[in-house]
Amino acid sequence: MAVARKIADPEQVARSRMFPFRFWAAYLHAPSLRRGPALDRALNASLAHVAALDGGP
Repeated sequence: MAVARKIADPEQVARSRMFPFRFWAAYLHAPSLRRGPALDRALNASLAHVAALDGGP
């Protein structure tokens, strides 16, 4: 549970400077989905630090 709390903490995610695909890969390769919700929160927190792309042609 301590690991899940740390992974899901938005401040820890910001300090880790990890890209969202790292959390997605961890989710895909986790042997158990017990940490799935924590990885989902970490993924969403990390997306907040990625610049938006302009989508127009």
